[in-house]
Amino acid sequence: MSTYDPTLVKTVYEFFVGNYCSITSNVFYIYDCLLTLDDEVEFFWKRPFTGATALFLFNRYLALADVLTLFFSWSGQNAWYSDAAAWYNNDRSCAIDERITLAIVYLQLLPPAVFSCLRAFALSKSWPLAMLVLVLALVPYGVNMADYGYNVTGVPDSIFGCALSDTEPMHISIIFTILSRTCLIVQDAILLIITWARLYRRHVFGGILRRLTFESVLLQDGTLYFIVLLALNILHISLSLASFSTDPGYSDVATFTPLVTSMLISRFLLDLQKAKHSSHNLHGDQSTLNSGSRSEVGSVSFASRVVGSLDETLSITIWNERPEAEPSDSIELIPVDS
Repeated sequence: MSTYDPTLVKTVYEFFVGNYCSITSNVFYIYDCLLTLDDEVEFFWKRPFTGATALFLFNRYLALADVLTLFFSWSGQNAWYSDAAAWYNNDRSCAIDERITLAIVYLQLLPPAVFSCLRAFALSKSWPLAMLVLVLALVPYGVNMADYGYNVTGVPDSIFGCALSDTEPMHISIIFTILSRTCLIVQDAILLIITWARLYRRHVFGGILRRLTFESVLLQDGTLYFIVLLALNILHISLSLASFSTDPGYSDVATFTPLVTSMLISRFLLDLQKAKHSSHNLHGDQSTLNSGSRSEVGSVSFASRVVGSLDETLSITIWNERPEAEPSDSIELIPVDS
């Protein structure tokens, strides 16, 4: 009766589980791209090229490039194409492939960081706070780029094809995982607090959720963004620590996080574009929110040249809180000339 090495069986099992998670996340991402393709064409491809277009395309198609590189990796592992497999399983080619794949994965951390910074500035009018959010959002990118200092490479394997290899100590991996996920949780929490605080102070909750406005998008999409990524980041930390405690490895939740983040940002930008082109938002809300006398006006441009879907100026108008006198706080949406 033949016997199998338990370690090999466990490794093969983890390999297949990881691949199944990757396939699931990739199919889910492609499905979401197809669902929103009509909105993408309508609000980005048919409109003048802006910073929003650049951010949207970079975010969406960088993730798609990650999906495609993974597909070619699988084709090499399964030898579907003999020539591709021969190239892929070469020592040098395998190392190049793994480094390029990692670079694409790490670059996916940049669009969320930029978008978070812009959201923080729009809602807080504070560049220091926006820079703090940007720094926190860039910590995972810096941490992951540090992996290249631990001899990241690819090693051909007769069973697993091209396998990733590095010399990073386990305690360093644990520190990097906790640091990167914690910073993301903190910056997402800051954004959520700013969003709810600003919208609450403006007393717009009564009607904001019943129509498509910039405020409703920032509130609803921002809250959903926080809840989903909070769950993923907590799972990532918990399962990674559990994995490290038993065997050097990582949580398969990490496979889902980049693509889910990309999907959320793409939908966030699409919803902002819809709000921008909503005549009710641009005209009806203005006439409603402009009534009364102003005591203080602060104008914040949400980086109209950087994020075209938000090329409106959020003018924060402070009102008296007594209903008989003057409303306490409101928002005026003023189109910014391009």
